[in-house]
Amino acid sequence: MSSQFCRIRSTCPCWRETGWSGLVVIDGATHIDLYDKDEYVTPAVAKLAEFLGKYLAG
Repeated sequence: MSSQFCRIRSTCPCWRETGWSGLVVIDGATHIDLYDKDEYVTPAVAKLAEFLGKYLAG
């Protein structure tokens, strides 16, 4: 999986142009927890808002 991630990472314009790593780890959360548990959703949304504000803000 890591080799696939690296291949995708090297070809994705988002990573190539911004240097954004694309990987956010929310300690203690599982994939399913990120759907509806506020203690995990809140930090995930904060990272997304940070990315959008930095790279898509006009």
